[in-house]
Amino acid sequence: MILTRKALADMLIKYINREIDLSSLVDWAEDMIKEADFENRSFELIRGVLARIGLADVREFGLTWDDCYDYLHKLGYDVKVELLEVK
Repeated sequence: MILTRKALADMLIKYINREIDLSSLVDWAEDMIKEADFENRSFELIRGVLARIGLADVREFGLTWDDCYDYLHKLGYDVKVELLEVK
């Protein structure tokens, strides 16, 4: 499997939107570091973001909104928050 910047960004968005919890995101990141090949042109970026996410379940590191925003921006995405009224 080749992990792309888009696939990594999609997982961060799932976490932000609470479709997955932190432990699932951390497990996924750890699995990707061990098993996936990274998109060549973004190898260092993807590896760095995954490594950081892999430590997010350690209290001293965590994963903040600002972290997610910065990672998504580095991956090539601008973040825009939209509020949807609860039905």
